[in-house]
Amino acid sequence: MKRYYAAATAMVIGLVGCAVNPVTDEKTGPKVVFNQGDKTTDELFLKPDKATPAKFGPESFTCVATDPGGVKSISLSYLDNTTLCVYSSGCGTASPFCIGTGGNISPAILAPQSETSHPDYLGQVPSALLLLATLKEEAYECSDTGGGKTVHGEPFGQTIKVTCTATNYSEKTSIATLPVTFDPPTGAPCCTGSPCNCGGKSSSTKVNVCCAGHVCQSNGSCEKPK
Repeated sequence: MKRYYAAATAMVIGLVGCAVNPVTDEKTGPKVVFNQGDKTTDELFLKPDKATPAKFGPESFTCVATDPGGVKSISLSYLDNTTLCVYSSGCGTASPFCIGTGGNISPAILAPQSETSHPDYLGQVPSALLLLATLKEEAYECSDTGGGKTVHGEPFGQTIKVTCTATNYSEKTSIATLPVTFDPPTGAPCCTGSPCNCGGKSSSTKVNVCCAGHVCQSNGSCEKPK
């Protein structure tokens, strides 16, 4: 058995895998999964702290691709565009929070990552590759500009996508996605529920964030305390 070690960086490492003869006539792509530690994960949640603006994370995860006929390449990409943003300024109203349009999260979540294997002197290739990513503890923000003014907020309740793509030596590709959700702070008026009115400005979209002064009910709705 041979062992493969890809060059390590702050974000990317290669998995120790068995050396195999490359197979070029497979019908399917590699198996691709996301792990946290030694467990497979289907969704990641970033928890905010009590700072203002809230800092999220840190969290680490790996994307692992395995194939008995050899894994040729693996890559990670990030879609960090949000559809909604929670503005602490209240958008100029008396409400301390207001739901506005989203946008790209700043700072960027992570740069794209990739790793490629190559046959050794015997022509053998690794049966597995992985990429490791660490989401640093950051005050991730979203912003919107209008009327010559830029409003900054937090992506509470928003979910971004991490995509992992792997290809084997049969040139068959597999793709897996990992949803990463920015959880609202504990005790905040945030939940999955009905649209609520933000300082006289209502939203027709069902969102994950309720206005301040509203609390999450057991049925998932956003209502003012009685």
